[in-house]
Amino acid sequence: MIRQFKAPSTLALSRSGLREMEERDVSAVTELFRRYMKRFDMVPLLEEDDTRHQFLSGRGTGGREASTGRRQGQVVWTYVVEVSYSTFLVRRNRPQLTAIP
Repeated sequence: MIRQFKAPSTLALSRSGLREMEERDVSAVTELFRRYMKRFDMVPLLEEDDTRHQFLSGRGTGGREASTGRRQGQVVWTYVVEVSYSTFLVRRNRPQLTAIP
């Protein structure tokens, strides 16, 4: 019998570039956080060290447990979506899209 509401074997988020935040993401996350917070009147002012502390310090230690998927002492789960962009140029004299590598 076919299950009508079966979940897919791979999640759409994992195919879209979702991954756990790493040290190399701190500057981009800090900038993204600053841009997002500009829409509010009262905001925390986070520097890169603050971002690192808030989002990476609670990751725990060691490898992930097979049963739960968490590390020993993990209390924070922070994820980023890695997106690769293609740049397109529209030429004015001919309506043609050209990909720029």
